Amino acid sequence: SSSSSYNTKRTKTGFGKSVVLPFCSGVIGCAVVIGTCFGVPSVRSKILNTNSNGTINNSSSNSNSGYVSQVNLSNYSDTAVYAANKILPSIVGIKLEYAVNNTMLQMFGKSSSSTATASGSGIIISEDGYILTNNHVISSTTSSSSDNSYYQISEASKLTVTLFNDSTEYEAKIIGKDEQTDLAVIKIEKTGLSKAEFADSDSIKVGEFAMAVGNPIGMQSSVTCGIVSAVNRQVTDSDRKQYTLIQTDAAINSGNSGGALVN
Repeated sequence: SSSSSYNTKRTKTGFGKSVVLPFCSGVIGCAVVIGTCFGVPSVRSKILNTNSNGTINNSSSNSNSGYVSQVNLSNYSDTAVYAANKILPSIVGIKLEYAVNNTMLQMFGKSSSSTATASGSGIIISEDGYILTNNHVISSTTSSSSDNSYYQISEASKLTVTLFNDSTEYEAKIIGKDEQTDLAVIKIEKTGLSKAEFADSDSIKVGEFAMAVGNPIGMQSSVTCGIVSAVNRQVTDSDRKQYTLIQTDAAINSGNSGGALVN
């Protein structure tokens, strides 16, 4: 009887050591490993291939479909804020005043003359007051002054520039202009200006961030954002002049002419 009891206890003890204890240890160890993998963010992100915001990275699927293998848009807003803060002090508003005569009334011996204004934008290119703009912004000669028009536009009687966060109107003079490239340079007598930093247009990529900066519809210092839709676009205007241009979907309105396109 005593021998039988001894053998039963020995059998139970051997089963616990050889089966139950390893099983429990395995369960506990597995729980610790799983808890560590999903409880530590850096480990979890590597296992699930996600970033810190929980977005799954598709770098493997993008590696052969674009210029970059992975794109992070979490700082897109900060990019626009930075670009605006950097370029806005270098953008100016341009106002042009000129006289308009009604040629039809002049034919009947009547005089009809009025003063008109036009506006546009410009980019500061030197600290001592040189400003780049479009030729058509500072030129009073437009399609409305053609032979078939009832109106005759005189040369500009006054050209003024308004700086960023400055309501003072600075009188400007024309340094040079070129109708073929639609570029012009004007100058104001002021120093210490914030000149723009020009980029290499040959390095622009389709899909890149693009910000248009200027004074659309008379609203000073406005920015609109989009992307570079295409590069090296061959465009012919109404006068049959050809240009090689950058295409963007950033909103551009009347008054944006002469402003900047920023990446």
